[in-house]
Amino acid sequence: EFGRLQSFMHSLLAPLVSRLDWSSACGLDGDCGHQALLLRESLLFAAAVTYEESMARANASAHFDAMMRDEASIEQNVHVDLRGIVYRVGIQRGGVAEWDMLWARYQRPSTTVSEKRVILLSLAESRVPWLLSRYLEYTLDSSKIRSQDVGKVVVAVARNPIGQQLAWTFLRSQFTSVTANSGSLFGSGSLVAGVLNHMATVEQHDSVRSFFEKHPAGSAARHVEQALEHILDNASWIERFLV
Repeated sequence: EFGRLQSFMHSLLAPLVSRLDWSSACGLDGDCGHQALLLRESLLFAAAVTYEESMARANASAHFDAMMRDEASIEQNVHVDLRGIVYRVGIQRGGVAEWDMLWARYQRPSTTVSEKRVILLSLAESRVPWLLSRYLEYTLDSSKIRSQDVGKVVVAVARNPIGQQLAWTFLRSQFTSVTANSGSLFGSGSLVAGVLNHMATVEQHDSVRSFFEKHPAGSAARHVEQALEHILDNASWIERFLV
């Protein structure tokens, strides 16, 4: 049961989160080494995003709210390695105003490539279905989303529980455009796995199988077969342990 795991993780993470500084160039106990910074990022991501620990989310939300009032505050108060956490939490908890602010930051020419990559994934964290649908539609416009980033956006939306079905519906309706623009991401199976592997019902399995019988996956055919097996495994696990 996730609730019990979440409570357990909160008990482990909260004491560590209280010792971490969001703006410092150092991690726990003043350690400024590379490993210490990676550990800080991992701890805060787990606390704020994965397990939704209250203190970490409150801090991330406060930084995002400050950014809504004055964008420069994110550079002043949040270390570059931690901005993605702030963005994800802000988008998860916010609505259209928060989404549009971060989208405008993504489009700004002065925004670095590395930050654009972080923003691109963070925007897929929205819990507002129509915002996710609009984001998927943006991938059809190369002036908004670069063709090489199309697959990344679709997969990121699919990883969001609220966006799973939206991403699958979008992929089916825009199959030719999405697969053409995602290029190697589709051929390597990353797009297929990203969109399909979270499915967990027999009905979803049948829907996927029926679609790809009519739309051959080409070089990704093996990955589609693996995804179909994975969906049935998920469904079997749920029936065995959760039903």
